[in-house]
Amino acid sequence: MHHAPTVIVPIHLGELDLSITAAVLWTLISVALVIIFGLLARRRVAHVPHRLTQNLFEITIDFVRSQI
Repeated sequence: MHHAPTVIVPIHLGELDLSITAAVLWTLISVALVIIFGLLARRRVAHVPHRLTQNLFEITIDFVRSQI
């Protein structure tokens, strides 16, 4: 059974549908969190990471890289 995505914010430019669905919203939230986390992790970057945030961010980047 296949159903149409739930549209949260309908945006139409001519025939182009740029509506924001739940999947798009969660993707934007995820991207914002990764950017914020990355900015916090890069405050004092070291070649040998001693801070927890830098370790976690590097693990996150490795995970994303392996998924792509």
